[in-house]
Amino acid sequence: MSKADNIYIVGFMGAGKSVVGKLLAEKLERKYYDTDSLIEKAADKTISELFEESGEEQFRSVESSVLKKVSLEKNAVISCGGGLLLQEENRKIMSETGTIIFLDTSPETLLNRLIKSNDNRPLLKGLSDTEKLDKIEEMLTDRLPHYRSSDYSVNSDDKSIEDVVNAVIKVFTASTPVLIVELGERSYPIYIQQGISSKIGKIISDLHLGKKIAIVTDEIVSKLHLEAIDKLLSDAGFEVLNVKIPAGESSKSLAVMSTLYDRLLEERFERNSTIIALGGGVVGDLAGFAAATLLRGLNFVQVPTTLLAQVDSSVGGKVGINHAMGKNLIGSFYQPNAVIIDTDFLFTLPQKELMCGMAEVIKYGLILDYEFANDISNNFSGILKLNDQEQTIKLIKRCVELKAEVVAKDEQESGLRRILNFGHTFGHSVESVLPRGSITHGEAVAFGMRAAIRLSELLELLSPDQSEEALNLVKKINLPDSMKELTVTEIMAAMSSDKKVKEGEIHFVLLDKIGSAVIRSGIEKPLIEESIIFAQESI
Repeated sequence: MSKADNIYIVGFMGAGKSVVGKLLAEKLERKYYDTDSLIEKAADKTISELFEESGEEQFRSVESSVLKKVSLEKNAVISCGGGLLLQEENRKIMSETGTIIFLDTSPETLLNRLIKSNDNRPLLKGLSDTEKLDKIEEMLTDRLPHYRSSDYSVNSDDKSIEDVVNAVIKVFTASTPVLIVELGERSYPIYIQQGISSKIGKIISDLHLGKKIAIVTDEIVSKLHLEAIDKLLSDAGFEVLNVKIPAGESSKSLAVMSTLYDRLLEERFERNSTIIALGGGVVGDLAGFAAATLLRGLNFVQVPTTLLAQVDSSVGGKVGINHAMGKNLIGSFYQPNAVIIDTDFLFTLPQKELMCGMAEVIKYGLILDYEFANDISNNFSGILKLNDQEQTIKLIKRCVELKAEVVAKDEQESGLRRILNFGHTFGHSVESVLPRGSITHGEAVAFGMRAAIRLSELLELLSPDQSEEALNLVKKINLPDSMKELTVTEIMAAMSSDKKVKEGEIHFVLLDKIGSAVIRSGIEKPLIEESIIFAQESI
């Protein structure tokens, strides 16, 4: 993402651009450049000498040449001369190659700093303190429109250098992708931050998508978050359409999809228009499938509001709806343009929904990262309390990292990506048999993982000790008694219609150790049935 490569620090003389830039580069472990220093080094003269000998116009020309060269750097912090933003060409270069952060400082503070440092700048040379203040105010009036066109501003009055740098880091990291899902031309950014949804207008503007946006959400989420997101997008200049669907799994249907198509076509959505999925997995699947299929593809942005969607379903491009014969049988692979994960949304979730998401979190530890699984086990109750934002963000980020790595290697589930279905073959079958909406997807996956762990042990892939350890972790997800009432015959019949059946054989994702998954087929029916019975009896 070139937009986030460099950080340009701009502001008036005395704003502290150099000291802030140096410390910022140190904290972010980036290269540091100062355009004034680069000019002085190239000319072997001070800025004052250059002004006296060549005049301001010639100096600005040299300054622009230096910017063109240093802008080719990647992931650098660049402190800029106070007048660098005055030229439109310079503003364009900086905007295209980085994020511009303005150190907003009052005229009085600027003057005090210049007097204290005995800094005799060329444009203030020979003036009294009163005249200097007048000059600063005059120049600031001319420059402020350009300074305020920066991506972000940070006030530096009455703050230590450390405080200013920390403020810069906060605004920068809140608008910078945590990671990129690497899929060539279809790569996309993932943002994870508390409060990041407040930047949604800026983030989507930077993606250079069309001006027409449909926010697809459900009747529950709309009451909590829709008004705020709508206003942020409208204030950013977008034309916003809100589409509300009934909450729950029943909305993943052809009937609801047809209604969504009707609304979008009636509002004359075009191929450069954008659908935003604001909600959990159901909303993401439905909205994503609409984006994938209407007009052969619209822009698509995921804004997941549940833990399950944030750690799993919003990333990877699986979209679709259900059919009477089974779950997710009608669908596609369609990657979003971006995923915006705001941990503040989690505070509105009931405990049952958080527990639902934790099933997918556990899945990632069991199939891909033993250390992560161990951390989940040791901190399970604390994670559910959401009282440690750093821990919450770290948890979500690790799940997303693991999934992104798998998706980058196998986007369309022809091999490696199939391991992400751990627990889902059994789980989807239970979901299909029970009345739709009577259990959560997380509960179904947790049931499926219990059965899959047992099957792994029966096939002697997983040792008894590791099987017990894995089961103890999965059992932290409480399951409803309704699962015990199903017959093995019902579950087996539903399993035969699962989309993971190939050439008549059911393929299972199993564990050969905690943190490592394998895929097996051709398993004898009695062993599968015994695993189902075990999972039911463990409730």
